[in-house]
Amino acid sequence: MYQLECEDTQCSTHEPRFKQGATSDSGSEVCNEITTASLNLRLSKVRDYRDRFILRQLQEMARKENPGFLFLIEGREKAKVIWVEKDGRRVPAGYYVFCEPRREFSRYAHGHVPFPMTLSQLFVCEEFRRRGVATRMVQDFIHHSSLDAIWVESPKAETKALLNKLGYFEPNVPYELWQMMEGLSRWMRIEEVVIRAKLVSASAEELRVWCGDTYMVLEDLR
Repeated sequence: MYQLECEDTQCSTHEPRFKQGATSDSGSEVCNEITTASLNLRLSKVRDYRDRFILRQLQEMARKENPGFLFLIEGREKAKVIWVEKDGRRVPAGYYVFCEPRREFSRYAHGHVPFPMTLSQLFVCEEFRRRGVATRMVQDFIHHSSLDAIWVESPKAETKALLNKLGYFEPNVPYELWQMMEGLSRWMRIEEVVIRAKLVSASAEELRVWCGDTYMVLEDLR
């Protein structure tokens, strides 16, 4: 498994603008840029039977720690595996699963609704944690998301902390019922929220941005 080579795809290195498909606690850490560079991280898409075999092994590891994780749903979800250089060869260090934008039936909306591109699973192998691996995967997801906001399915506290570290916060903007029931959460850069906030009253509820279990008032950040 570990000796299989991957087809590399270009990773995002720009300054980041992050069923039971909750993201993994183990996959969230503070980015260490020096350590990350030394790992020589590369991402590859899961395309063929070899990629799916490697992903399956990683997901079995992830499910031991996160029983709620589901295996990749072919035709609906896509995945990328992240590789590190170890002892002169590349080994898989983790993966992330995402859904591309689509119109799909939601029983909570009683009809077809537009699902956004969503990060649904994130996992890093134990020996590579707290070395910027999860941060790199989240940056890659953000880089390929074309919306002002990014969407994450049922993020855990550690994932929220990583998103905050990357400059993303959950604005106090009402969700539609089906979005809440599907476990979707919206995250935006603070600059984007401030720009939009200028269009509403200074006392508007939208001026509050959630940070974990509390919130900030945007007026205090200007």
